[in-house]
Amino acid sequence: MAQSKKRRQRAPVNKVTTGCRVSEQLWAVLQPLIPKHVNPHRFGGGKPRPPARRGAAAVFYVLRTGCQWAALAATALGPHSTAQARFQHWVEAGGGAIPIFSR
Repeated sequence: MAQSKKRRQRAPVNKVTTGCRVSEQLWAVLQPLIPKHVNPHRFGGGKPRPPARRGAAAVFYVLRTGCQWAALAATALGPHSTAQARFQHWVEAGGGAIPIFSR
């Protein structure tokens, strides 16, 4: 029987990621701008999608710190592949209109 590695839970006041949390005020403005997700699975199943707010926090962390996407593994913000895919989807959907996504 294989034992799983125990990982120390990050504190909710972690200085690394706390500054990139999406506030209620920002989320109220941002939520209507995020494109709706359409489930591509033909029967409507598949793996549940993480919340958009969590994805936005991960994207903001990368944009704010300038770190590589893979560095998200050291945070509690979620997988780097999910955050990068969300960012690419938002940019393709016209994210350039959102000032924080444009460069």
